[in-house]
Amino acid sequence: MTQTSPPLLQAKGLKIRYPVRSGMWGATDWVDALDGVDLRVEKGQTVGIVGESGSGKSTLGRALVALSRVDGGSIHFDGVEIVGKKEKELRDFRRRVGMVFQDPFASFNPRIKVGEAVGEALRNFLPQLDAAGRAKWVAKWLERVGLEARDMGRYPHQFSGGQRQRIAIARALIMGPDLVVADEPVSALDVSVQASILNLWRELTRSMEMASVFITHDLRVVATIADRIVVLYRGRVMEQGPTRALFATPRHPYTHLLREATPAEHPSLRHPPIPDRPTFDPPSAGGCPFQPRCPRASEACLVAPALTRMGTEHEAACHHPLEG
Repeated sequence: MTQTSPPLLQAKGLKIRYPVRSGMWGATDWVDALDGVDLRVEKGQTVGIVGESGSGKSTLGRALVALSRVDGGSIHFDGVEIVGKKEKELRDFRRRVGMVFQDPFASFNPRIKVGEAVGEALRNFLPQLDAAGRAKWVAKWLERVGLEARDMGRYPHQFSGGQRQRIAIARALIMGPDLVVADEPVSALDVSVQASILNLWRELTRSMEMASVFITHDLRVVATIADRIVVLYRGRVMEQGPTRALFATPRHPYTHLLREATPAEHPSLRHPPIPDRPTFDPPSAGGCPFQPRCPRASEACLVAPALTRMGTEHEAACHHPLEG
């Protein structure tokens, strides 16, 4: 995909730090949840964000939709900076951006009927629409995600996990956003249900020509829907590139480890896995965060590697990249 036109979303040098208590006296340390993350999402493109728990991927997702404090860097949406803006200044942004959360039950008020929850954005952004108009709009979207119009009168607890996630998708897309961020939307679902939700996601993003950021710990899941993949580890980008190239020939040892953590669909894609070498030693300050676990690590890794081009739009931050 060409990058000659301005991106829909561009983040540069994102930094988010969280305080943590440590030691017997409760001294405050700081953890870098995001440490200089760059991200670019083109119009109509799906970008997958992949990483283990604690990689910073959910923090990144919340920052992209202005639901998290940002300590450094910038986020531009359609050319407009959103970091540091007051909520009233984000009204147009809120209308054009949606989010689907990991837990579809926790993201709904159990005392509010589904029709009211899905139609909340209509009340906020289309106040001229009367109750009948909102109901018609909500019914159309419930049917579009595979449910029925009569489901508007039911409560969230009356649906299965997969059905609740369909409702969450309808709520996120009802205003026809230009971008939607999905944070682990299928991780809590059975495998059979995951497939149906992924198929729905793929159909909706394509038919609506909508950009999306899909966050997951499962490289195989995101490989089925993303145009590009960004791999995070401890708040830093380890590798990024076109899905086909990154999945077939990962250049960073961590990406390879993630790929081997789930079975490949075809035996030809299997390679001897890189062993995980856990350690209690923290990574060297300023060095590669994956260095304590990496079997290819050397003294060079005590200095953080920069993202280096490995192919067409394919980059990895590694002093000892795997062979392509």
